[in-house]
Amino acid sequence: MNRILKFSFHTLSALVLVALVSLAKAQTPPQDSIFIIDQPNYELSPHTGLTRKHWEDAALYLLEGAFSHIENIDDPMLFPDHPGAARPVRDPVSVTAKLEGLSRTLFGASVLLKQNPELQINGIKLSDYYRHHLVELTNLKKSSTYIPPRAKDGGASHNLVEFGAVAISLFVAPEVLWNPLRKAQKDALAATMISYGDGPTVPSNFLTSMFSASLNPRAMRSTKRC
Repeated sequence: MNRILKFSFHTLSALVLVALVSLAKAQTPPQDSIFIIDQPNYELSPHTGLTRKHWEDAALYLLEGAFSHIENIDDPMLFPDHPGAARPVRDPVSVTAKLEGLSRTLFGASVLLKQNPELQINGIKLSDYYRHHLVELTNLKKSSTYIPPRAKDGGASHNLVEFGAVAISLFVAPEVLWNPLRKAQKDALAATMISYGDGPTVPSNFLTSMFSASLNPRAMRSTKRC
């Protein structure tokens, strides 16, 4: 468990750094849109001055930006397109793109929800939002978010990477994200994640995701958390 928490924290740190660098490169950003490192501690963190509290504040900062695009619990985690600064967005947006937004923001949300399960942003309770969308991934009646299990002869899939990220977040805050789900919901989600984790991969970060997506749901179902 400690290794999972450390891995999630390091991954979150990398995501926050990327976001902060992107902000720094903006030509004329409004002053109130910039994340400020308040009282850096260079004794504890010589290179950046960042403490765990700073990372938590940065995660909240990023989530506040993300949820500024969410009006209700049914809205997927999608952001406005910035031509030239992001990958082209398909129309209609693929379910994998929605899964990507869900899984990447859940990295930060899971850490904060571990500490405060009642956390709300933009009038939306984050625990309800993420549980709702995790369940919708296996909802056959919701074609805009449904992700079918990988076919037995299916090849490597981007879904593997995102489900690997989801698996790590589930381990970070299972009491908020996993335990409240009904058994049928857990079984459906685990089966879909494992189908990709047990599939083929490529020599990149897909490999780490394969282990997370395959082993973590199995572990979750085999413990008292189920």
